[in-house]
Amino acid sequence: MTDPSRRPVRRYWAFGLTFRWVENDGFVVVKRGYVDEGSTVIQVHSRQFPVQDRPGETAGHDQASWLATIPTPAARWYEPTALSELAAAWAAAHSRSGATGTSRALG
Repeated sequence: MTDPSRRPVRRYWAFGLTFRWVENDGFVVVKRGYVDEGSTVIQVHSRQFPVQDRPGETAGHDQASWLATIPTPAARWYEPTALSELAAAWAAAHSRSGATGTSRALG
């Protein structure tokens, strides 16, 4: 399998967390804060919160910064709304007051 740092990545920044999904992975990584790992990002929506660049963290080699993983079928990566749906469901299940806050999908 291809090195995770060389595969396409989707990120969804919401609820004070970064949800990162690498193509062909059977899980979504949850990281605290709004972060990027030194890669080029295409901004889909206007961002109203700062995103920290962490160039020393590389997808597949940054497990120490993971808060959790969300198991999911790798084939869902190609569904346009899959990542935001997974993130919202996870945040609702892991917060006392449910999923709230600003969110932005970036790829």
